[in-house]
Amino acid sequence: MRLQERFQIAIRSAGYSLSTERSYWDWIKRFIKFHKMRHPDLLTGDDVRDFLTHLVMKKHVAVSTQQQALSALVFLYKQALGRDSLTINDWLKAKRPKERPVVLSVTEANSILSCLKGTHYKLQP
Repeated sequence: MRLQERFQIAIRSAGYSLSTERSYWDWIKRFIKFHKMRHPDLLTGDDVRDFLTHLVMKKHVAVSTQQQALSALVFLYKQALGRDSLTINDWLKAKRPKERPVVLSVTEANSILSCLKGTHYKLQP
């Protein structure tokens, strides 16, 4: 049975949504292309690690994007290929951007306003 058929049977049996199926299959195809069209049965946890690290280093993906790729590959190996023993070590994890303040302090607002020049605009009631 072809890989795509095995994957479809596994993901549909697990009750995943069609959009998740499509997203996961897209990540699986990218993974296979990254490894020069080698079948996932021939690849190891180190190959998964290399792909996940590549996503961060070369593609600059967000945390959620890297997590989705990881989820797709874990599903592929565990559910479709039946490889529970796949171990993925030490991949480079995407970092969440630093939180920005939601509001300005009074001092910060006054500092910005003091830099403004020109005519005041009055709202008409």
